Amino acid sequence: ATLSPETLGTRTYDLFRTLGLRHLVIVARPEYLHYLLEQRLKEEDYRGNERIENSPDDIQTVRTQPFSSKKAFVFPIYSQPLFPNVIARTTPLRASTANINEVINLIFNQTKWKEVPDVKTNPSEKEEERHVCSITIVMNGNYVHQFRRLKEQGETHIVLSLSRSKQRAMDLEDLFSIGVLAEVGKIYTHSGKEVCVELIITHRVAIGKQLKKFAINDTSYFKANITLVQDRPMEGAPGDLTDLSEQLEFLWGTSPLYMKQKALFQYRIEKRHFSELADISVQLSLATPAHLKQRVLEEADVSARLKTAIEILKEETQFWKLRGKIGRQPKRPQAADKGKKVEDIAERIKNIKLPEHAMKVVNEEMNKLQNLDPTVNASEYYVCKNYLEWIVSLPWGIESKDELHVGHTEDVLNEDHFGLEDVKLRIAEFIAVASLKGTLNGKILCLVGPPGVGKTSIGKSIAHATKRQFYRFSVGGLSDVAEIKGHRRTYVGALPGRFIQCLKTVGTSNPIILLDEIDKLSKAYDGDPASALLEALDPEQNSAFLDHYLDLPFDLSKVLFVCTANSLDTIPKPLLDRMEVIRLHGYFLEEKLEIAKRHLIPGLLKENGLSPAQVEVTDEILRKLIGNYSREAGVRSLKRNLDKVFRKVAYKVAKGEKELILVDENSLENFIGKPKFHSDRLYDETPPGVVTGLAWNSVGGALIWIETVTLSSNNKTSKLEITEAP
Repeated sequence: ATLSPETLGTRTYDLFRTLGLRHLVIVARPEYLHYLLEQRLKEEDYRGNERIENSPDDIQTVRTQPFSSKKAFVFPIYSQPLFPNVIARTTPLRASTANINEVINLIFNQTKWKEVPDVKTNPSEKEEERHVCSITIVMNGNYVHQFRRLKEQGETHIVLSLSRSKQRAMDLEDLFSIGVLAEVGKIYTHSGKEVCVELIITHRVAIGKQLKKFAINDTSYFKANITLVQDRPMEGAPGDLTDLSEQLEFLWGTSPLYMKQKALFQYRIEKRHFSELADISVQLSLATPAHLKQRVLEEADVSARLKTAIEILKEETQFWKLRGKIGRQPKRPQAADKGKKVEDIAERIKNIKLPEHAMKVVNEEMNKLQNLDPTVNASEYYVCKNYLEWIVSLPWGIESKDELHVGHTEDVLNEDHFGLEDVKLRIAEFIAVASLKGTLNGKILCLVGPPGVGKTSIGKSIAHATKRQFYRFSVGGLSDVAEIKGHRRTYVGALPGRFIQCLKTVGTSNPIILLDEIDKLSKAYDGDPASALLEALDPEQNSAFLDHYLDLPFDLSKVLFVCTANSLDTIPKPLLDRMEVIRLHGYFLEEKLEIAKRHLIPGLLKENGLSPAQVEVTDEILRKLIGNYSREAGVRSLKRNLDKVFRKVAYKVAKGEKELILVDENSLENFIGKPKFHSDRLYDETPPGVVTGLAWNSVGGALIWIETVTLSSNNKTSKLEITEAP
């Protein structure tokens, strides 16, 4: 049953939802509440007196004392029978519908069990070693108190037998005549109360004449004659062992209970312990009712027992197959939901201006969607619906109005950037041509320069000046053509390419799209993204850009593409030929000084929670920061060093310093350490044989000194050597 406040009550429902449970198995006669706690309580291997160990094969090994008495105390169990070679950790709970909330709280509070010292016993020299699995059962709380009392009196073995009904067992006749012998192990306490007993199930027993009856409150147990039931061994190996292995292989991969005991099953098969193999197979089954398990328990013939166990494993396999099939079924939409969604899509189609070729495809897909039954063709229904939703969400014919004014563009560029006069002039010329033509289409700008010189921010400023929507995505390391062209709709989880996704996001068909790091495009064995970009960027082709997902031509000719790169060397030539390259060479010292005062310092003060009245950085300190700490073409390193200085200042202010903090030469070294760079001048006057050189790459450069060495002309093996000054 699905959990809901109506079936459980608000308090119980909230408790189960907190624990992450969503379903509950409800038993028809709830006189006793029996929970299989395998899934919720993490069983622990409580070890004491070296009685429970983990063998090298990860199989739990238990040594038990021999039993020779013919009398024992018999306790009823009500959920399912227990089998030999099992550790049953009992949870002492009994519940009725009147106190179900208290019981649930008790169950899930028992995860904090504590181990207490066990009663000291002298292990016999003839102890039996057993390889067992662990399960958890629910038992009446009064029994647990009695188990401890019996153990303290020297009664270390008891008998457990399944009750013939869920009602209280009043006499021994109310129990099945075949039960199991269990050695009482450890008793665990929680908050000073006895809550758990470890019972090691060892043998089948036949229960004889009742000798005495005991009653504790509303529960009963008995003392009776018992006889150990001996197995009738099978002759030779079973013929259907292959069938058994196939069932177990499947259950090891699907059932958590069987998966946990995989090593134990393999051990039983290897040692040819077919009696124990049959017992544990039936014990762990969830699909087998209690009375059928009891029938297996009563079977003394190992051959017949194993045959029954194989049939039970087949039913268990079918149970887990059905469960997996139900879990994989997608949620099917209701017919009413389908009609509402189709009407919504049809209404949105009426409100957009689709080209004729697109409208034809949309009408065909709409007819197909209306004829699909979501309860029968769920997969195809969702593919068709998602495709139509993508089409109606695109900005067909929707454009933002351009503001093509040269003066406004120059004002925006001067406000956002200092220096770069040649770059600003080139962009202003580009806008001037666009204002005369009345359109800003047909160009691909490529801003090339070292890191940190403002390539990305230039693209944002162009969008700000023209009042267009701006969208940026990086293509550095991109190797999948589907990122550009989209996936075919036949694939699961198919999506359009990044350009179509961009248009849906910005809501207009003429945004400015910035392709960052275009010089770092990658290439895979199954496609070349640079070649795929040609169709999207080339003004001669992108008026009918074909995305694989849409499978419809879409006009990208109104989009202004701005690319950024550190170097032109790695950009493919066919792509570079279609670009208008604008170089950004970097900033001089004075330009960096103004950028720091106008842009960097105000922004960093705000980020660090400071005000100009709390800290002062002089021009001289800024020059030292630029020359000795952050020698680069851009201003990123300068920004990092200023940020480090302001963090130190913020630390002092937070500790209570009220006065203005002046950053001078002494405090600068305390804030960010010793200078990293010194003067490039190696000689005051350049001597003969020494010449200066310049090393340069796409991220900056440096001066080098090249000097010659005079060699003797008498040495015939001498040669000219060039050395580089440090």
